[in-house]
Amino acid sequence: MLNSDNEIIVSEDTLVELLLQGKQTYMATMQNTIPIERYNHFCSLFLIDDTIDVETPSNGSDKYNKELVENWFMPDEYKTYPVYAVSYTHLTLPTTPYV
Repeated sequence: MLNSDNEIIVSEDTLVELLLQGKQTYMATMQNTIPIERYNHFCSLFLIDDTIDVETPSNGSDKYNKELVENWFMPDEYKTYPVYAVSYTHLTLPTTPYV
């Protein structure tokens, strides 16, 4: 499921299906984080070096703000600064390799 912040929210069943298919899962975004916390606890008890970072979906205010992404905060003087094409044809490369 894709939320309004373009995060893919997975269910416990979907995550288990991915793990059974042999997919490497390092990070998951879930509404209910208890299954991942249990899995990570199981891994720590049996010294298995495999854990999954889990987080809950964002509320849109702290992780991803579309308005901030679209606004580059560029000063007005830089927006009108002339940009010229640069030609590197006058440069020559050394013929002997560096030692």
